[in-house]
Amino acid sequence: MCQQSSYLPSSCSSCFFVSFQGFFQDLDQHLAFTHGNRANALVKSPSIEEFQDAMDASPAYRANFKELRKRVIEPSVKELLDKNGLVVKWEPVKAGRKVVRLRFEFEPDPQGALF
Repeated sequence: MCQQSSYLPSSCSSCFFVSFQGFFQDLDQHLAFTHGNRANALVKSPSIEEFQDAMDASPAYRANFKELRKRVIEPSVKELLDKNGLVVKWEPVKAGRKVVRLRFEFEPDPQGALF
């Protein structure tokens, strides 16, 4: 259960990085050395099943990618930019019409915080 809300962990955007900590464990070390160089951006590409398992996604989110995208991925990406200064670009990788993988690209925000 999420510490910050009564929602399931899969619906809490604060849990994105914590839940996926093992998968992204080398993120901080990698980004410390890139200095915003796009060629050195960290790219991870988990299968959709790996991602759903790591996020402890509810059956409703497993059955409907739109809900997973809207309630987990997009709020988490926004929160990582706001709180950690990370630009996360992501895209679904499809086989036909079905999403089979997610591709995440992490890099430090080149703009940085203005204040």
